Amino acid sequence: MANKEQRKSKEKKKPAMKSLKEKRAEKRAKKMETKIADQLAEGGWEDAFADFVSDLTTMKLGIMKGPIFRRNARGDLLPMFKAVSPLDFYPSSRMTNINRGNLVERQYLTRQDLDELIGEDGYDDDAIKEVLENFDTIDSLVTEPADTERAEVDLTGTVANQNESPTRDVVDALEFWVTVPGASLLALGAKRGLGGGKLDGTKQYEINALMVGSKVLYTGLLDPDRDERIYAVCGWRPIPGSLWHRGVPELMQDLQRI
Repeated sequence: MANKEQRKSKEKKKPAMKSLKEKRAEKRAKKMETKIADQLAEGGWEDAFADFVSDLTTMKLGIMKGPIFRRNARGDLLPMFKAVSPLDFYPSSRMTNINRGNLVERQYLTRQDLDELIGEDGYDDDAIKEVLENFDTIDSLVTEPADTERAEVDLTGTVANQNESPTRDVVDALEFWVTVPGASLLALGAKRGLGGGKLDGTKQYEINALMVGSKVLYTGLLDPDRDERIYAVCGWRPIPGSLWHRGVPELMQDLQRI
């Protein structure tokens, strides 16, 4: 009888225990929801998404980049996000998959942007400091004929080519997601491959690198089976054999002529 009463007592307690567990799970989930919302807000997600939607509806591609992990003033590691202008995005010919093929992104870094990279894992602090010392005299790595028209297209009110002024707000940088021979990495001073193994000068390696002027600020090896590029792209109508899409203005062109 005692055993039966104990079992009945446990059965009566089960719904209450389950409810308590659910409440605790909901409380933890709510805390995580708040944490994620705070990280997205501090990481610039809303502004980046607004720019992404603008590019998606007015140009041939919307490009979102992230998460890019950076430390804030408190030392916390946070995911950062930004929209990349299609005018600063250079995929290789016939590229259809963002994770397959060579890719270059043109960036515009301020002095503060560069200063915040000092001390980050994988970055060459000496190279960054040299770039900061010569900030006003570094030549652009890319000179596009359309640079003088960027103010009208981007609606920024400024021209991308910064070489005309003795002082500048930004310096051109190129971020590479490319395949290179091991010999090139050895020439840059790299010694270890993935997993700490020795670099083979005859093998091909996928890398992520950041370059300003003639200085390489960052070089990291990528595992093609595990590491995905931190870009997401979207467009309206795909172009076969290309990463680019036909944009809304292009699709509306015939209707607008009627």
